Amino acid sequence: MTFTDQHRDILQTVCDTLIPAFEVQSHDHEIALFWKRKASDLPVAETILSVMQSMPVEVQQEFEQVIELLDSALFIGFTTGNFHSFVHLDKVQKEKVLQSFANHWLPPLRQIFAVLKRLTAFIYYGTSFDDKDNPNWKAMGYELPPTLPIVSANSTSSPTSSVAMPEKTIEPLQLFKDTVLSCDVLIIGSGAGGGVVAGELAAAGLEVIVAEKGIHLQDHQFSNREAESVAALYDAKGLLATKDSSMTIFAGSSLGGGTTINWTGSLQTPDYILEEWAKEADLPFLLTEDYKKGFDIIRQATNVNTAETLHNAQNQALWDGSEKLGHLLKLMPRNVKGCLAHNTQNCGYCSLGCRQGSKMSMTKTYLQRAYEHGAKLITQLTIDKITITQGRATGATGVYEGVGEPKKVQIKAKKVIVAAGAIHTPALLLRSGLQHSAIGRNLYLHPTAVVSAVYPSVIESWKGVMMSAINDQFARLTGNFGFKIETPPVHAGLFGLGMPWVSAKQHKELVLKARYAGHFIILTRDKFGGKVTLNKYGRPQISYQLHDFDKKHVLKGMEESIKIHLAAGAAEAFVAHNQLISYKQGDSLATLAATIQKLSWQPNRYALFSAHQMGTCRMGGNSRTHATKPTGETYEVQNLYVADGSLFPRCSGVNPMLSIQALAYWVAGNLK
Repeated sequence: MTFTDQHRDILQTVCDTLIPAFEVQSHDHEIALFWKRKASDLPVAETILSVMQSMPVEVQQEFEQVIELLDSALFIGFTTGNFHSFVHLDKVQKEKVLQSFANHWLPPLRQIFAVLKRLTAFIYYGTSFDDKDNPNWKAMGYELPPTLPIVSANSTSSPTSSVAMPEKTIEPLQLFKDTVLSCDVLIIGSGAGGGVVAGELAAAGLEVIVAEKGIHLQDHQFSNREAESVAALYDAKGLLATKDSSMTIFAGSSLGGGTTINWTGSLQTPDYILEEWAKEADLPFLLTEDYKKGFDIIRQATNVNTAETLHNAQNQALWDGSEKLGHLLKLMPRNVKGCLAHNTQNCGYCSLGCRQGSKMSMTKTYLQRAYEHGAKLITQLTIDKITITQGRATGATGVYEGVGEPKKVQIKAKKVIVAAGAIHTPALLLRSGLQHSAIGRNLYLHPTAVVSAVYPSVIESWKGVMMSAINDQFARLTGNFGFKIETPPVHAGLFGLGMPWVSAKQHKELVLKARYAGHFIILTRDKFGGKVTLNKYGRPQISYQLHDFDKKHVLKGMEESIKIHLAAGAAEAFVAHNQLISYKQGDSLATLAATIQKLSWQPNRYALFSAHQMGTCRMGGNSRTHATKPTGETYEVQNLYVADGSLFPRCSGVNPMLSIQALAYWVAGNLK
């Protein structure tokens, strides 16, 4: 569909209400310009509409409806009492309408506010328009990393000083016409699970094809420019969210999947979680020495270590504050090799792709191994359906968009392994006719809230090792459920998106403090999951509501994170709620828990994120309650396997990359 000039004008008015110009005097030229600049001084509305036009038709239609509702005097009147279309309100009235939406009792209005605020702020602060630095960055103190030469050396060099270049650079197979291919094993998805299976099976002599719907970039092609990188490397261009928009979901969508853009945390599945899974899902192999050896093999192959786990200012704050409070702390093991060679100057940006090649992602390890053993890697190939004949998987069909016009692709395979992630794997199985009741159910997301603080000294949360410290004090608050406190890399766009908007001036004031802001995330092990279903177009639809049981842990995490920030010396700590909660140094914390509890924590009243998707095709010994066998094969269809986070019987409670890789290694062992 095509958005009209009227759509653009309405949206531009909304953007200028969220980010208007102010007459504020400042001796600093850049800060003075920052205050005078409004959203429409940059092509924000045009960029939003351009992004929307690349989205599925149902997303475009919903966005068009939102814009047209704002143009309706009846809609504005019935929801706020002011019977004028949005564009015909004065400046003060416009802001009051958005403030009303942000805290409205009607969930759809909170959703409208959340979507418009997040899009506007992310694009306004995060985009490099015309390939130039965003004009807001200087005032914020934000800057791109230095352009360092790509480090290379022979394999005899120190593992912490350089990265050995591969003998054979990955070049995905290009298709120039409708194509039929054949192989022993087709692997759909190239992330932590698909990559490991590809490397293991190709090295074992099997003919392997890997189908990846995203693109592939070489190290030097990563721009480290936030909005552009997110659009290129993240699923749904970074706009993936639950049906009600209450949770933003970050998932990788390029060769290497999430391992290309994740934060390098490499934590083994805790023993108590393996024991829980083994008992509840009838998976005794999880407790065997053979299975646990897989973790050691993966760690060695991906160079998991703590030697390069250096604290940046943000991680040091988490460490210092937690230590003062007597909490249990751990160093974060990371799958890296060579960060120290460039003094970690690019590390904070490798959530946008590691330019130095220091992150030992799948493209550096298992996919590289697969490629060197003859596997065909095809990017920009979206698999629509698995072909099934007489109860056996025989291949798949899809569309290739890598060169020229889209092309139809059929791949014939003796075995098919789906490793498209816990959102797209169940969707593909459902589109292919599988009907097991567990497919798409039990979606776990590790719901994650952010608690931020302004420090008296520079933090620059986008620089240095992204996560090096873990507060493990609250991991088992209620049985095996609780939360961990970690740190995120927060770049300019994400900062604008995630920070509370109570008023336009308050939000701009907060954005100007970006350089001094530190952030902790509460990574919650959720006991109650959601689900993935298909919409009428056959695409995945994510339904998830934070259960009261899990919400208690999230709120407890906010409380403890504020305490840690203040113990670390922060001047003020706050929670990203539409009604801003903040505590300053010296304030009494006696009422902190009560203050947090008394607020409404309904969807879209606060920011909630997920970078971990798990559990929608659960592995287990009971064919009635679990979709996949202990081998990874589906109960319904022979020769059809799953090898990603959707296998988890419950969520891992830790950053799941290593847990996914270990299960994938097990599945691969059953296929050799």
